[in-house]
Amino acid sequence: MEKIVLDGVPLTLDEDGNVQVYERISSILTDQNRVIASVAVDGVEMSPEAFVSLEGGTSVEFVSMDVRELVVQTLGTAGEYVVNVRKGALSVADMLESEKVEQAMNLSVQVMEGMDWLLTAVGRCTSLLGCTPDEGIFGDFQDARQKVAEKMESVVDSFEAGKFFAPAFVFREEIPPLIDVVQNTIAALEGQVTGRRQ
Repeated sequence: MEKIVLDGVPLTLDEDGNVQVYERISSILTDQNRVIASVAVDGVEMSPEAFVSLEGGTSVEFVSMDVRELVVQTLGTAGEYVVNVRKGALSVADMLESEKVEQAMNLSVQVMEGMDWLLTAVGRCTSLLGCTPDEGIFGDFQDARQKVAEKMESVVDSFEAGKFFAPAFVFREEIPPLIDVVQNTIAALEGQVTGRRQ
C-alpha cells in the first residue's frame, strides 16, 4: 500500500504485505488498549479477512476504537440478542411438539447460529477484559459453552435419525438454563466494564 492511515494519521511502516501491515497496526493498537474497528481500502470498507487476502489497492485506512467501548457495544447487542435466542429455542420446542418438523428444523438452524454468535461474542468479551475461568461466573460460562456444543450436537444427531422428541426436550428444558448462565455472564461483564459488581 502506498498510503497507510490510522485514525486519520498517515503512517510510515516497514512492513510489506497486508498481513504484516494488519498485524503491525493491531500491535500498535494493543499497546494503546484499542482494537481495529474498520478497514477501508481505496474508500471501500471491508472485513479484516478481506483486507489481508486483498491484492492491489493504493491506500488503506484503519479506524480504531477503545477496547472497553467495543465490549460495551458487544454486550449491549448480546443482551438484546440473548432474549431472542431464548424465545427461538422455546419456539423450536413448540413446533416440534406440534409436529411442525420442517419449520422447527429451519428455526433450529437460526437458533444454533444465534447461540454460536452469542457464545463467541461473550467469550471474546471475557478475553478482552482479561477474565479467567477461575473467576466464578466465567468458569460457569465456559462450562455452559461446552454443554451447549454437546446439546447442539445431540440435536443434530437426533434430527438426522428422525427423532424429534429429544430435540424438543433439549430446546425446552436444557438450553434455557444454559442461556441463563450466558445472560448472567453478560450482566457480570457489564458490571465489570462499568465498575459495578453483579
